[in-house]
Amino acid sequence: MRGVSTAGAGLLGAALIGCRGGGDEPAAPSTGATAAPASKAQAAAAPGKPKSGGILRYASSSAIAHFDPHQSVTPASQTNLWHLIGNQLVRMNSTKLLVEGDLAMSWENPDPQTFVFKMQPNARWHNEAPMNGRPITAQDVIYSLKRTATNEPLFVRKSQYGNVKTFEAVDDRTVKLVLSEPSVPFLATLGDVYETVVAKEVVEKHGDLKQVQAAHGGGPFMVDKSTFDKDVGGKFRRNPDYFKKDAAGGKIPYLDGIEYQFIGDASALYAALTTGKVDIGSVPPENEADFRRGNPNWQINEIKGLSRDGILLNTSKAPFTDVRVRLAISHALDRNLILKLGRGRGTLTPAVSPAMEYWSLPSAELQKYPGFRKEGDKAAIEKDRAEAKKLLEAAGHKDGFEMPMETTTAYSYNLLAETAIPQLQAIGLKFKITLLEWGVLKEHEATGNFTIAASNWYSGPEPDLHLYLYHHKAGGRNYSKLDDPELNSLIEKQRVEFGREARRELIYKAQRRQLDLAAPVWIISPGGLSVQAPHVRDYGARPVAAAWDNETVWFDKA
Repeated sequence: MRGVSTAGAGLLGAALIGCRGGGDEPAAPSTGATAAPASKAQAAAAPGKPKSGGILRYASSSAIAHFDPHQSVTPASQTNLWHLIGNQLVRMNSTKLLVEGDLAMSWENPDPQTFVFKMQPNARWHNEAPMNGRPITAQDVIYSLKRTATNEPLFVRKSQYGNVKTFEAVDDRTVKLVLSEPSVPFLATLGDVYETVVAKEVVEKHGDLKQVQAAHGGGPFMVDKSTFDKDVGGKFRRNPDYFKKDAAGGKIPYLDGIEYQFIGDASALYAALTTGKVDIGSVPPENEADFRRGNPNWQINEIKGLSRDGILLNTSKAPFTDVRVRLAISHALDRNLILKLGRGRGTLTPAVSPAMEYWSLPSAELQKYPGFRKEGDKAAIEKDRAEAKKLLEAAGHKDGFEMPMETTTAYSYNLLAETAIPQLQAIGLKFKITLLEWGVLKEHEATGNFTIAASNWYSGPEPDLHLYLYHHKAGGRNYSKLDDPELNSLIEKQRVEFGREARRELIYKAQRRQLDLAAPVWIISPGGLSVQAPHVRDYGARPVAAAWDNETVWFDKA
């Protein structure tokens, strides 16, 4: 069975991480200048009046290495825990793709470099030690943002706040952030799925937030820490003191609770779905037709992926210091065949996922690049591989070379390696898979302790999160150690360009330059099929890997 959990988010947040296709464009994250006004939670998407009660059951194949949101490299820790029990200052509406208030009830920009947020006056931590229901304050927000920006390798999103000149809690209910220069994507960055607000006293008590015992929040649900195990699952119950209300002024969340199971085997996960043991899930491509026939009343949503599969090349280590070797690998790949044999559903991807259709390099142009040819164009593929051999010979590797390639079976990353390696053998490159635990692989990426790896990375629906973080010399997840002055300059310019079309052209140029550098070697953006039982309301297709919308999910059944 093909891998069906393509990016590491739990099924509760998005059966597969993705973004709507077609003509939908991500409005706020596209420009960084538009935002949904902070308002009461909406619960009007489904017909009928929302009802309270019920336990939402879901299962996930998304492994969780640890629960620290500020060090996490997969949305799984967020969708399976923090989005249920915690809050952010602002967040990305997971279906409309607009930045909206969470702890923030409003914000303003007195000048292009300053953001001032007014916080909800009645937001409180859960009524459990050590916070015991105390108010969530601006000081908590500032502490959390500064912690995310910690200048250590494991804080992989530290670069997202490199342009913040001052973090200030003006008073208990006012957060002020002053940037070193105007920034188009900054608000979307604040709304990224990892920006959980945490309490300083909890970090000081536990040392970090990696264990579930340190999972304290003020969100719609409370986790049962005595039974929760990241390798098994756990239970959540409604927070009776949650500060938000629905559009009619009623209490949320509607659900009594949530039950989560970790099921690592894709076949077992699908069986749980078809036997009625879970209410939401994802369906592998080979089971789609049977599922549609057997479950005509289920809501089925096809999801385009925001995550990207790729081959990570460490440009600080030979032979990948030589761009000719990196390009040879990219040229030799038949990406359509990798998609067919591996994921089964998805799209060939440049640096910016095609899920962001407006910003991603168009497929018609992408197909002009070696390795991205039209499906079945054997002549072009053979020509690309001949060119790849010439590049290797020019780089001093006429007879190729042998090397281990790191990957993991988690999220089926190994399928990427298994389908790519035979293609690379055609140009004389012999790679042998080294399987690692998922957490070990991600630690190797973050610390640079690798030479080549097959992996996957998720980023939110803002192009800067796909560019700066992974390709700029200061990017917190620039695991390739790439430092190209031309690419750095293009990425920096798009961050301060408020003209939509002018910014897109800079983003196109950045993607073209990245293709010429081949680090990482991007391959596909996996997609998926999310499904939900007929009685589940206001869940829907979620382009963003987020579970916070579960505060307004309800059951329409007796």
